[in-house]
Amino acid sequence: MPDASRSSGVLAGDAIICKNACNLKSIHVTCSTGSTDEYILKIFDSKDVDLTGNTELARFVFKGHTGAINVEYDMHGVLAREGLFAQLTQPLPPNAASQFAFSVEFN
Repeated sequence: MPDASRSSGVLAGDAIICKNACNLKSIHVTCSTGSTDEYILKIFDSKDVDLTGNTELARFVFKGHTGAINVEYDMHGVLAREGLFAQLTQPLPPNAASQFAFSVEFN
């Protein structure tokens, strides 16, 4: 049987990805940060926005890169006991040249 995964789909902000225990397979990010804009993406072992006592599983920081960046981060099926929550810190308002999107694959 193939090792199939579910996907969050393409996201561009905070999101509850999964509300129950799951395995975090991979994270995909595409961005162009404009001049000095900074984006910080954090993935937590959490089923909701209350992050008190929850484990941060991954962090990406992108700042001041004018070209496009595409990143795939293989998480090898890390167990998330509570679920998955993505938190994205982004500039307000972002530079017109800035773009950021991500997806999370899990099963």
